[in-house]
Amino acid sequence: MTTDKMIAKKDGAVGRMIFNNPERRNAVSLEMWEAMEEIVGDFNADDNIRVIVLSGAGDKAFVAGADVSRFQDERASAEGIERYGQKTASATEALYASAKPTIAQIRGFCIGGGVGIAGCCDLRIASDDAQFAIPAARLGLGYAYDNMSKLVALVGPAAAKELFFTARRFKADEALTMGLINRVVPVAELQKTVDEYAEMIGDNAPLTVAAAKRTKHLPNMPTLTELGVPMIYALDRGIVAPKGTSAEKVNHWAKIFKMAAEDPEFLKAMDAKGTDVNYLGPADYRKWANKMYKDHETVAIKIGLYKI
Repeated sequence: MTTDKMIAKKDGAVGRMIFNNPERRNAVSLEMWEAMEEIVGDFNADDNIRVIVLSGAGDKAFVAGADVSRFQDERASAEGIERYGQKTASATEALYASAKPTIAQIRGFCIGGGVGIAGCCDLRIASDDAQFAIPAARLGLGYAYDNMSKLVALVGPAAAKELFFTARRFKADEALTMGLINRVVPVAELQKTVDEYAEMIGDNAPLTVAAAKRTKHLPNMPTLTELGVPMIYALDRGIVAPKGTSAEKVNHWAKIFKMAAEDPEFLKAMDAKGTDVNYLGPADYRKWANKMYKDHETVAIKIGLYKI
């Protein structure tokens, strides 16, 4: 690890990852994203580590988003922007897919990328002075599809829209109500509460906990990226299928959708019905698909902003 802005500690069965950039409210730079993936990998490889706890240095913030002061160096070119995006995606996916249970210990500001990092954890415990926001709309920034889908899976479409559309700050009790966090405790009790949770998890049967982690998406459907659907669908098409539907089946229907959406006859029929081609119901697909697939099983497909 080449930066002192990330600290990794092994405390018995607990792996502690600390965002150590307090002068910038623990805003994350490219080197911190890189170190984050390295730390998670090291903790996962250590059989003595049973749970991973993420926290921010100091008492002001968990993570206050990306370190914009480094953008001129890290994102000054198209190549730099692409590399930055790849590194952030790789780091958050490593955390999200971690084999060990993860807890976000949140005090103070949890903004932008901080919400994304916390959302990749299994549990989020916050102090009563915590504040949450995704200010992308106010800053004119894009937000990665996978991060969007994870947030929607966590809080639901309505709350996710409120977070994105308003870009306002939410207090800890509001975050608890919408399901963004698991618990709110007084500042003085935050460390004790997180340590108690980490100890409880560490004392439990690791194989049972690991099995529970593998069902973390249920009852929500996996993201399209996890299902292997080409990104053209992930970006502007949504698929909702019954629990237990295989990735192959969803991909099969994604292809049917693409064929239908490009069929002039289909589009003409939808127009004649007065159906908005930006929202097609399952029945419309079934009628069209029956012409080509006589033995298909019903999988509901819709177009929408959110894909869970």
